[in-house]
Amino acid sequence: MSFRSSVNSSAESSASLAVEAGFVVAALLGVALWQFFVDTTASGVAQPLLRRGGILVGSLVTGGILLAGLTVYASVYTSVRDIDVPSTGPSASDAGVIALTVLGPAVLVGATKLVGSVTGVTYGSLTKTGYGADATLAAVFPLTGLELVVGVPVLVLVSHVFVQSSFRRVATDRVAIAATTVTTVFVLVNVNRGLVFVPNVGRLAAAAVFLLLLGVALTVSVRTTRDWTRVLCYVPALGFVVVVIGSELVTIGSVAVALFVLSHALVLGIAAYAHERTRSLFVPALAYISLIVSTDAVVFFFEAGL
Repeated sequence: MSFRSSVNSSAESSASLAVEAGFVVAALLGVALWQFFVDTTASGVAQPLLRRGGILVGSLVTGGILLAGLTVYASVYTSVRDIDVPSTGPSASDAGVIALTVLGPAVLVGATKLVGSVTGVTYGSLTKTGYGADATLAAVFPLTGLELVVGVPVLVLVSHVFVQSSFRRVATDRVAIAATTVTTVFVLVNVNRGLVFVPNVGRLAAAAVFLLLLGVALTVSVRTTRDWTRVLCYVPALGFVVVVIGSELVTIGSVAVALFVLSHALVLGIAAYAHERTRSLFVPALAYISLIVSTDAVVFFFEAGL
């Protein structure tokens, strides 16, 4: 194979991945729009429930509507695009991966808490959560349960049905893991709150701009014979990435915040790896469960009343 043919083959592979990423961004925009609809419309249905059953019941209803809609949406999306979503259960050979998904997030939360304690930053200040000194486990458990019942399935749908299963159509396992991790970190990890359940519209808009610039670069690069011209084609896309990431980095004000963001990014990477290795949606869910439970446990047991 000639050098020219090799370059064209690589460009075609990158173009396929970029096109698939475009479908992913469009699908995630639908997720964000559904959440907006639920927040603005279904919240009215929950108001009587809020008065009668409290915020927990109201949140459970709106969360249930969100999850039900996303489940239907994911089913239609995968059917229309003929996407195979592996849904087998884990096997005995997956014990090591399961241990990683359960212990990894807990260790990362513990490490962040330790660094925060040394530097004077509470974990609750990072997650924007807190409990009073007189809070009881019975009062906290339903809130954690709500995150587990609604938040975990939403994360699984977003990360491994809409994103990872899409990338798997056009990429190798390793590339699918990397693309899934990069995409989910970009749209789901917030410096001020950590991991969120639904993609941020602003991040999706930024991703769309990047894909547009990348598409232009790929189109031009396969039509030029000069190496330096081919490199220049990617400068606008790379420059945009530097600006977006730089604007996020300047908001990180401490080592604890940096580790907090990194730990959530690593959890998404662990979940993507676990799904690719086991072909199960249950195993990556364990990573999100571990993160949520560990986070609430640290804030409740070590920081209540702070």
